[in-house]
Amino acid sequence: MINRVMRRHLLVGTLGLPVALTGRPRLIFAGSQTLHDIEIKRFEFNPTILEVRPGDQIRWTNWDISPHTATAEDGSWDTGELQKGQSATVMVSEDISTAYLCAFHPNMRAQLVVL
Repeated sequence: MINRVMRRHLLVGTLGLPVALTGRPRLIFAGSQTLHDIEIKRFEFNPTILEVRPGDQIRWTNWDISPHTATAEDGSWDTGELQKGQSATVMVSEDISTAYLCAFHPNMRAQLVVL
């Protein structure tokens, strides 16, 4: 009985950990992996700087009428062409290239900070 109560408190305590919200939706996965959402809107990536950890996923969603990409400056990863309403996800690795842009609009630039 005591073990069951202790496990219940441990589980409730773990599930009740506070999560800081920064105005962007975030989903927490087992192992502390996080899904980060980046909006492409008005020819900008929002946020333009995003802190991530290896194992996290980043999802870009295009809300502009114009097609866009999120493409590493060194070409090592790419979301492919995203039409309005489409999304693509990239998994963060320790050696991911952090500076990226839109292949169609090179003035659209943003940065990942790997922690």
